Amino acid sequence: MILYASRLIKEKGCDVFIKAAAEVRKHTGKELKFLIAGSGEYENELKSLSEKLNAGIEFTGSVKDIFQFMQNADIFVSTTGMSSEGFPMTVAEAAFSGCLVISSRQSWLTEVFDENKDGLCFRAGDHMELAEKILHALRNEKFTQEMSETFQRKAAELFSVRKMIKIHTDLYNNV
Repeated sequence: MILYASRLIKEKGCDVFIKAAAEVRKHTGKELKFLIAGSGEYENELKSLSEKLNAGIEFTGSVKDIFQFMQNADIFVSTTGMSSEGFPMTVAEAAFSGCLVISSRQSWLTEVFDENKDGLCFRAGDHMELAEKILHALRNEKFTQEMSETFQRKAAELFSVRKMIKIHTDLYNNV
């Protein structure tokens, strides 16, 4: 399963995911499941786009426990084009769950993410490059598994409760 999870607003770039899904379907004989978890003002427009492109995407609406979906996903895609956005928690959750992360290149990315070691990246807004990355991941399962495991270990280190307590304690002590 290839998963996208976010608020469905234009700035998040979900249309890029839908266009990429349609391209991937053209190039693979596998029956793939593409899932969009989330809701928002752009939802009806995105459903129409999915139908128009015959992308075959399932929309779940709002989800309370996204981690459950992520544990069943092979690939998680983050398409945000918002350069002002900080590190998305969904990326950390995807890493914890062990699925491969494919993300648009954003400023936060270089702080925690080594491209082609922790996951794959594409230019924000470029659905063709995203489709290529998805196809690459599907065709190279061993490489994909290694990246997923590497980022899962890194996320456990970076976002552990112990590490978060230390960061907040240090911050508090320096005030």
